[in-house]
Amino acid sequence: SRSLIHRLFRRNFGYTLRSVSDLYVQKQLPVRDDFQAQVRDYYFAEVRAADFSDPAFLAHTNRHVARLTKGLIRDALQDVDPATQMLLLNCLYFKGSWVNKFPVEMTHNHNFRLNEREVVKVPMMQTKGAFLAASDQELDCDVLRLEYVGGISMLVVVPHKLSGMKTLESQLTPQAVERWQRSMTNRTREVLLPKFKLEKDYDLVGALRALGVTALFDKHSNTTGITGQRIVIDLFKHQGTITVNEEGTQAAAVTAVGFMPLSTQVRFSVDRPFLFLIYEHRTSCLLFLGRVANPARP
Repeated sequence: SRSLIHRLFRRNFGYTLRSVSDLYVQKQLPVRDDFQAQVRDYYFAEVRAADFSDPAFLAHTNRHVARLTKGLIRDALQDVDPATQMLLLNCLYFKGSWVNKFPVEMTHNHNFRLNEREVVKVPMMQTKGAFLAASDQELDCDVLRLEYVGGISMLVVVPHKLSGMKTLESQLTPQAVERWQRSMTNRTREVLLPKFKLEKDYDLVGALRALGVTALFDKHSNTTGITGQRIVIDLFKHQGTITVNEEGTQAAAVTAVGFMPLSTQVRFSVDRPFLFLIYEHRTSCLLFLGRVANPARP
């Protein structure tokens, strides 16, 4: 909702979270005034006239995105069909600092087990402090909470079994995340977490169709609320980048039964494939979700 967007992106709580949305429309395409107003009011987005057949459009737009994401996303658009009538571009930029930073001098090469057979050496950060953690016996995983300044945290979720990632992903729900938050215990721990950087882009049309969102991409879809002319959506692209290091996180992107307190565990070592969730506490909003299979690869 509009109020959620405003609370997330229009406040200064010690971290940087910015969302910039642009709707590019072919110059000759008439767009309804009420649609433009809704896009502006609800998503703080501006409708911009564009010539998609002009090669300069790509370069200009990519420079715009790179500037907004502090250089994290450099080539948001690889190419654009000259016949495109409308293009929606969303950039999400997050920069957070750890409450408990990882001393750079403690980072060292450490084994990371990719699977039962393969092990790679990765730069492993290390620190000691008071951290919240839990062990979920039902989903067969351990969960660690790393705090950022300003009421945002990263949940690191490590399956007990090297082969347990697919099962964990299939059972991950907002209710499970809420259970983890309620079941965590606070104690002094030594934490080992690999430095990592992820870069990935997706065409979301297939994923949205699989979720049942099909009418939007049908050639007979009703788009009269946008324009009087018939248009078809055939590309829905998302690109995300996240970098985690000793200082904190930079990310960009175009949720009590069976719990045991980790009372006997002093060290939390993230030395196998894991999930991470970046979570805003005031709004209970999940900002980023990702999987790290091999920290040595972007």
